[in-house]
Amino acid sequence: MIQHTLIFSAPKIEIPSTKIIDFVKDLISANLTNIEYFGTKQINNLDCFNEEMQSKTDTSTFIIFHFDDEEIAYKTHNEGAVFNIIFKKLNFGKIGQVLVSETSIEISVH
Repeated sequence: MIQHTLIFSAPKIEIPSTKIIDFVKDLISANLTNIEYFGTKQINNLDCFNEEMQSKTDTSTFIIFHFDDEEIAYKTHNEGAVFNIIFKKLNFGKIGQVLVSETSIEISVH
């Protein structure tokens, strides 16, 4: 298994204190997220942010997923395929740690 990281951005929003997973799924379903990063790095939530992503921190909320899976050919997956991967993980995987801050939600799925 390989550790994968997926980062979405969404417009700056107030993050609720409960039902975080449902909130995240609703954001993705409403097409309010953009894929910022999809790769194999084991990262701290800001380590792989490029300058463009850093400039978005004042106007965006970031949703960061860490999950294990087989090797993924990232460049061959369109947005819909990426959404399907993360929905499958959120619906059928074991949710591990969920960290919430003013600017981000970080979710580990096993």
